[in-house]
Amino acid sequence: MRLETNITERGVLFRISQSYKEGMTSLELYEATRGSWKIFGPFKDAEYAFAVYKGIVKEVYEIHQWHRMGILHYKTRLCKHCGHPDGIGAYGRWEFEGKVAPEYVRRKYLGEYVNHEDGYPVKLTWV
Repeated sequence: MRLETNITERGVLFRISQSYKEGMTSLELYEATRGSWKIFGPFKDAEYAFAVYKGIVKEVYEIHQWHRMGILHYKTRLCKHCGHPDGIGAYGRWEFEGKVAPEYVRRKYLGEYVNHEDGYPVKLTWV
């Protein structure tokens, strides 16, 4: 059993088990992580998004803004409602816009175990 890393940043863990593939490009990983999620709680206060596969952090993103699903375009995955100005197809789902987190944050978490393998695919880290 691996020791769990304690996340000290305000963030959201996204379990990307269905969309993760070994050897994904950085854009594919970002787009697999940023949407579309049913999220409950104060998620808009999150500073970071963690891409988690089998409990391991694959990447960390700095969140700049949240949107209802369907606002942003995706280049590497199918999204029939993407890019619509009203977020058509949102149905209570959200997506974030951001960039790769600063290196000092990434160093703390990349490759670390965060025990997010079971249960709901989204987990807030500071609640």
